Amino acid sequence: MVIDQALANRFIKQYKEFLLKIYTEEFGDRSSENEIKRLSAARNCYLSSRDKYNQVLENSGAYDEDIKAAIKSLDVADWAYLRDTERFSLFLKSNASLGVAVLGLTQPLKDIFDCTGLYMKTGIVKLGNHFTIDGIISDPTKLGEEYE
Repeated sequence: MVIDQALANRFIKQYKEFLLKIYTEEFGDRSSENEIKRLSAARNCYLSSRDKYNQVLENSGAYDEDIKAAIKSLDVADWAYLRDTERFSLFLKSNASLGVAVLGLTQPLKDIFDCTGLYMKTGIVKLGNHFTIDGIISDPTKLGEEYE
């Protein structure tokens, strides 16, 4: 229930590089700060100035086309991670406007969270022919012990 590992590794490397470039441009070099917080702040900057940063993405030769497409597909929202099937994890956007079959980026989501029935803010991207989370997760909240 995970993305192809070679593709996942390329995505992680290039997405992280892209976000840290945004962070440095917006906030300067604060490499001593927590990396996840820097990545999250940069992702917020990307979302608020998507057109600007999509041009940077397109004009840079540093990113593979499939990674550029994945970044552009980024959908950050509050998501409910409902349950797993044999092939994927089911996510539902908080406003119930979209349900997505998601694969883990480097490991199955249930292994990361040690549960299903979780509400969180994260990004979902279309990477290759599958949806996966972007790896930046905030405010995870269990839906309840009896949910499973």
